[in-house]
Amino acid sequence: MIWWFKARRIAPVLVPSLLTCLVVIGLAHAWTIELPGLLTGSHNRIFLLYLVPILPASALNLALTSRLTEAETAAAREVRRYDLALICGAAAALTLGGVLIGAASGAPEAWASGRNMLFLTGLMLLAHAIKAEAAVAAPSAWVFLVMFFGFDQYRYPYFWSILPHAPGHLISLAAAILTFAAGLVAFATQRRAL
Repeated sequence: MIWWFKARRIAPVLVPSLLTCLVVIGLAHAWTIELPGLLTGSHNRIFLLYLVPILPASALNLALTSRLTEAETAAAREVRRYDLALICGAAAALTLGGVLIGAASGAPEAWASGRNMLFLTGLMLLAHAIKAEAAVAAPSAWVFLVMFFGFDQYRYPYFWSILPHAPGHLISLAAAILTFAAGLVAFATQRRAL
């Protein structure tokens, strides 16, 4: 439906954010910054790619909260199915893009960007079920929690931090998939106040 596509701001917001994210993954996959480790007294080396999935998760949250209430109330088709397809399509596009960029560049951090996108999008969807307008705070808060508290004194990431682990880290991969699946279920089953 054209009104759904326009109301969700897919062309002006979501697509450019996904493309920007892929460009940043391609160009800055090895860029790091040093931040103080608040628990260790030393510094944590943080890849810029840990921050990148916040952009598409935020754009996806904006798309999901942009609605035409009257049109959705009277819609003959199930709008929620379109929204679920949009969520899965955005996550798949960024995951596939990260894998392709990682394969082309040989950068393991690019491979992990898809997993990180799934995890942060799942967090956003779980928060969206509670308070849609503030859901973007969940992935942002997680990223900053990991940046300052996610590493031990040997600069090795804690198991719960998810984002800084290698792409093949099974606990992080399982946590990302489970969080994304839980977010999809929470989004699909939440009641809408139309």
